[in-house]
Amino acid sequence: MAASEQAAAPRTSAQGPTGLPTLRAIAVGLVLAVLMGLVVQQVALVYNAGEIESSVPPVPAVMCLVVLATIINPLLRRVRLRWQLSRAELLTIYAMLVLSVAVSGRFFTRNLLAFITVPVYYHHLEEIGKELPEQWVPQDEAAVVAFYESSRDGSVPWAVWLRPLTTWTAFLLVTLAGIFCLLELFRERWAEQEHLRFPLLYLPLEISAAGADVRRSFLADRLMWLGFAVGFWYALPVVVSPVWPNFPDWKVTFSPFSSVTGVPWNELRRIYMRPLPHLIGLGYLMSTDNLFTIWATYLLQVFGWVVMGQYGFRRPGWHAGLEFQQARGAIIALTLWLLWSNRRGFSRAVTSADVRTRLRLTGAIAGFLGAVWFVSGAGVPGWMAAALVGMLFSEALVYARMRAETGLPSYYAVPFTFEERDFILDVAGTRRFAGMAGLGVLSRFSIFGWMTTAMFQPMGAYHVENLELARQARMRRASMLWVSLGAVLLGLLIAYATCLDTFYDIGALSAAGAAGTGYYEVQWAQGNYAKMLAMAQSGEGFQTMPNVFRAGGAAIVMLLVLLRSRYVNFPFTPWGFVVASVYGSTFWTSFLITWAAQKIVLRYWGARAHTRAIPFFLGISFGYMFATIAALGVAFSAGKSLSFASGKRLYFDI
Repeated sequence: MAASEQAAAPRTSAQGPTGLPTLRAIAVGLVLAVLMGLVVQQVALVYNAGEIESSVPPVPAVMCLVVLATIINPLLRRVRLRWQLSRAELLTIYAMLVLSVAVSGRFFTRNLLAFITVPVYYHHLEEIGKELPEQWVPQDEAAVVAFYESSRDGSVPWAVWLRPLTTWTAFLLVTLAGIFCLLELFRERWAEQEHLRFPLLYLPLEISAAGADVRRSFLADRLMWLGFAVGFWYALPVVVSPVWPNFPDWKVTFSPFSSVTGVPWNELRRIYMRPLPHLIGLGYLMSTDNLFTIWATYLLQVFGWVVMGQYGFRRPGWHAGLEFQQARGAIIALTLWLLWSNRRGFSRAVTSADVRTRLRLTGAIAGFLGAVWFVSGAGVPGWMAAALVGMLFSEALVYARMRAETGLPSYYAVPFTFEERDFILDVAGTRRFAGMAGLGVLSRFSIFGWMTTAMFQPMGAYHVENLELARQARMRRASMLWVSLGAVLLGLLIAYATCLDTFYDIGALSAAGAAGTGYYEVQWAQGNYAKMLAMAQSGEGFQTMPNVFRAGGAAIVMLLVLLRSRYVNFPFTPWGFVVASVYGSTFWTSFLITWAAQKIVLRYWGARAHTRAIPFFLGISFGYMFATIAALGVAFSAGKSLSFASGKRLYFDI
């Protein structure tokens, strides 16, 4: 194993007897989940200070773990030793928070609310609104208008929302239960046979270890605090903006080819450079191969379009440049490869004498069929429902494997447009959906489009990581399924309450920096429905070019899998190719910096220095995270809102 891959191996616990999560840990996790829901409400919905709940890992979960391990535990230990939280309890609380907080993210609950209200509120989508099923969408038009424009007294008409939110909650729990069970069938192979590193667990494992002895922990490392200063300094303009709005902002985005004109070199104008401390710091836990693949593949793709432009083939446009189609084909191919590589694990699950193992297989199948049943019940043909659910399961599987192996600190690893719908219509054609009947089918199918925008899939990755935390903390892994599902349910209930409370108070048209046009996910939903209307009227058949790129993406990743299996030092990875195809434009600068830093450290100082530098780089991310809390503290103490006149905003949502 390469030194860069060994460096992020976290401190582990000795094997021993396992136990269930304590009621105390569950109670503390529940209270903190509610409190963090209120914090997210202020940060993301009211102040628009940054998507702290959408970071990987979520900022509130990390900060709560730090406070519990370094402040609360020492106080409890002084009062009475047995009152302090054990490491297993700290990790249980963290496992609850990562899921409950992530559920409140911009591309989860807020996107759900946008997709089920936009066709009812906007008159140009009235035809679609008439086709939507009652049990999935609020039917009271006045209540939807108040959602966007605020109500007189700010009260939430819960009677209107009870039925659709109950339906969505049941559907999500069934679907996630199936995904969680499927991923549990892979956990043993990934963790115990392939020895995947789960790099993102380094941070919670090290912080939780501080609960025993802060002075010898990661948090006492001077290099960590040096990195912390770097990350905090980068975010300083946001921290001081409430009291000094004109403070210079050095968080710049540099476009080196902005002045380039003329075909084909104008393709280079797409390249921009924006270093992000969150990605640079946590990216240090990734292997050099994955970091190299992401930035190099993205640049190769851009220059590929330059070459194709020279021969008259023009790139269709941003988010339509066929890179997403490449990623879709790659994800399908990697799913088939993962299923095939674990075929013996499935066989053992069928014949296993262990009841829990058989239940996992049963749960995966039941979850898949149950999700298909729900989608079909919304008025979607069975074949379309099965195709959608199959792609959601495949994305969750590939993303979870990607996180386990690479530690990608972002949820943007699968196409974040409704590529699932585009894939189905590009293959089956839109002719069969002509007329009002076809429009009705596409309308009902499109309400599930919010699930494809890259926040639903990470739930499975968090669950797999929670299983590994349970192993490290000597907890019974079988109980983690219920902890994860309970955290999702808790997060949904909190998110429903905070989102609806905010929107009925100040209106979705003005919330979160919407400036009268609706918050970002509202605009996203409008664009998706508008595109669906256009596709329904196109009357086209099989689309050759997008499907050629999907087939090409599948062929490329399978070639990379083959080359990686035969040549240990082959530099390109299939996982990095997928990430570069989805959001390489933002990742490449940060990962180039981190890759160069790793190479320099390994080249001149060796593997031991590479390991020693981990606290410094994690400190960069940690300082950037803490800057959000500091900014809010300054804003509240000064009685002012955060200033974004100069674009002063912390980016965690990528």
